[in-house]
Amino acid sequence: MNALATSLQTYFTAFARTQRDLSNNTIASYRDTWRMLLKHLTATLGVPTDRNEK
Repeated sequence: MNALATSLQTYFTAFARTQRDLSNNTIASYRDTWRMLLKHLTATLGVPTDRNEK
């Protein structure tokens, strides 16, 4: 897992729910938005989202 994936997972599993007290629908909306953005960037830039930087 890369740094962005780790940060997003931490945000959605810990911060968004506990510190921000966001509803499940809001969290799902944020999650879906990130998925759409990453798919768009993958299609536009041609860089796979699972590529590991070394």
